[in-house]
Amino acid sequence: DSLEYCRNEAVFHHENVNPESFFVGKRNVNGILQGEVFNRRGLIVHRFNGDLTLKFAHEDTFVYSTSKYSDNVIIKHFNNCSQYDKIGKFRGRYLDVINTRKYGIYDTIEGKEVISCKYDDWPLEFKNSGDIVPAKINGRFGFVDINDRIILEPKYERAGVFSDGLAAVSLNGKWGYVNLKGEQVIPYIYEYAGEFSSGLAIVQKGNLYGYIDRFNNVIIPFRYTDARNYSKGIASVATENYRSKITPKGIEI
Repeated sequence: DSLEYCRNEAVFHHENVNPESFFVGKRNVNGILQGEVFNRRGLIVHRFNGDLTLKFAHEDTFVYSTSKYSDNVIIKHFNNCSQYDKIGKFRGRYLDVINTRKYGIYDTIEGKEVISCKYDDWPLEFKNSGDIVPAKINGRFGFVDINDRIILEPKYERAGVFSDGLAAVSLNGKWGYVNLKGEQVIPYIYEYAGEFSSGLAIVQKGNLYGYIDRFNNVIIPFRYTDARNYSKGIASVATENYRSKITPKGIEI
């Protein structure tokens, strides 16, 4: 039966389907694409019947929409279905899901919602199960884990992700850094503060940017009109006259 099935159907990868899955189907007399999406174990993840937008398959989970605008999204884990207004980014096993402009998290491996859609208009940036991320509640930011436990109470105006054990947060219009206990480690003295990378973080004083270490030592002075996070040991910076790249020691290359 499977051989006959394959003779009469087209087997191919859709551009938005996980490479470990495959799609078997054909167009009917009305030109509607019909078929099934299989996971790598040969089990059917989704029966496809002209759905307008294929999103991805992740092991046993498939995401699709019947709208060309990717609204009214359906997440299917075998026979279990969940429906959302929209979806956000896919980070590893975790997917941002959105209902009535509130954010939650769907675990594509477990095939279930792990954080309900209750957080304000800000994505929960989980990448791993041990992450602690900013979450916006009633206009203020706190921090939660993947089990939806509040680690730091929502009292901050803005918040960044934890890096090197510290997170940039703002109060009364100024930025500083706190640790996982909520203790202030670097005072609220900056106009902006970024995440740590290569041991350094961007901070802004007045109209200029520089870089500090975890102890608030200024490692690269405030002389740039624009600056970016370090990536693989290199950061992009700019002055009024030129743009350059620098090492963690501030050497331009």
